[in-house]
Amino acid sequence: KEVKKNNMLLTVSLNASLETLEIATWYEKQAPFLGNRFLDDLHQIYNNIISYPESFGHFNKDSGI
Repeated sequence: KEVKKNNMLLTVSLNASLETLEIATWYEKQAPFLGNRFLDDLHQIYNNIISYPESFGHFNKDSGI
């Protein structure tokens, strides 16, 4: 999954996307609409990362940090 805004690109790996769907399914089994709320909150976090990248840590692919 890729989210783009203001020339910023956030890429979520396939494994993370699949795990996210598993988590949302689990939440949905706990209570109606809870899975959707989880996904809505996660997408808001993605938007916050793109809008305010300086507020979050930087990942360096070479060092893994």
